[in-house]
This record gives sequence, C-alpha cells and structure tokens, in this order.
Amino acid sequence: MRSTRFATVAGCLMLIVCAMTRTAPAAPFNMADDGTIVACNSDLGVIIADPAYTVFNVIDGQNAAPGNDAGTIGEVFHDGSYYLGADPSGYFILDLGSAQPVYAIDLFNTNNGTVNDRRTGAYSITASNSISAGTFTTITLSGSITNLASGSLVPDSSPLDPQAATLSTQQYFRYLRFDITQGAGTFGPGLNEVRVFNPEPSTALVLVAGCVALARRRRLARSM
Repeated sequence: MRSTRFATVAGCLMLIVCAMTRTAPAAPFNMADDGTIVACNSDLGVIIADPAYTVFNVIDGQNAAPGNDAGTIGEVFHDGSYYLGADPSGYFILDLGSAQPVYAIDLFNTNNGTVNDRRTGAYSITASNSISAGTFTTITLSGSITNLASGSLVPDSSPLDPQAATLSTQQYFRYLRFDITQGAGTFGPGLNEVRVFNPEPSTALVLVAGCVALARRRRLARSM
C-alpha cells in the first residue's frame, strides 16, 4: 500500500516538474474582446455620423500587435481604431457578458492620429454586476458599485503602449464603467483601446489539482 502511494505521488511530481519546465503558463486572456459596449453618454462618432470615432472602437483590437492580449497598438488618423468623446468628459460601460474575475485593466490613450489634438487626462473605473434601465446614453451602473480604479493617462504616440490601471480589488464583475473625467489636448477626450484581463491558470496548477483529486479517489477506494 505504501509503495503504491509513493508511486502515485512520485508520478504526479514528475508530471508537475515536466509541465513547469516544458510548458509556459497560459497568457492572460483579454475579456474585453468578447464584451459589448452597452452605454455611452458622449460619442463624437454618433453626433457626426462617422464610425471612425465611435465608442465601439475601444474593444475592436484594431492595429494590435502581435495580438490583442499583449503588446502595442498602432494608430493612424481616422483609421477607425479609436474613440473620441463629444464633450469635455463622459463615460461608457463595458458588459463582459457575465460576472468575470477582473485581475487587470490596461488602457491605451489616443492622439487622434497625427493630428495630436485629443486624448484622455484623468479617468476613473467603477464596477458592478447590474445596470439600470434606460437608453444607450442614460444607462448606468446599479446595485453594489465598487470604485475600482482612478488615475491619469500620459500622452503617447503610435505605436501606443498599454497603461495599467491600479485596481483597488480583484473580484467578479460583469459591468465596468469607464469615466473620462478630464480630457486633454485641444478638443477633448478620447481613448484607443481597453483590455480587461482574466489570467488563466498554468498547466502546472491544473496538474496539481488533478493529482490531488486522483489521490483522494484512491484513498476513498481503499476505505470502501
């Protein structure tokens, strides 16, 4: 019995060591790619009927390199890759589809391409698991609301670098409200992209869980 138990443990340890040395942990997954913008109260693209500036561009992953889970984002004037607000401040709400563990958020500022006249200065992010009734321009968060982050974005130039928000907590949320509380530049606010990350467990951790479950099943089998 002891030899069987030792063989099981040794086998599991060997699998874990192999996984740690041969398989890199899974990269963080950008959940915003599969999300939906459900509200925005200030959208220049809507006002002037030009989709090149609409809020939906903040989750389109356009010009991301090498992909929209990591790396920089390129920006060219009027290329449809970024969002411009119509007012000095404004907000939009991202729906992740269901409550998800939010571990990190990256923001990409904009310059309105080479015109370099619009960008975000100060911002805040709040989160909840419910929203109010209303229209696209009036819907807001409801229920228990968490102040998730606040800060400011520095000016950047293409290719744009991610600027990480410092989160106050890491919990499950469905709705994220992004407020541009202060625009920068000559004509107001804008944003190129938002990434919201849910890190996936490494292969090694999955194997550990599997080995623990296997050992428990064998122990239960011997006791029956």
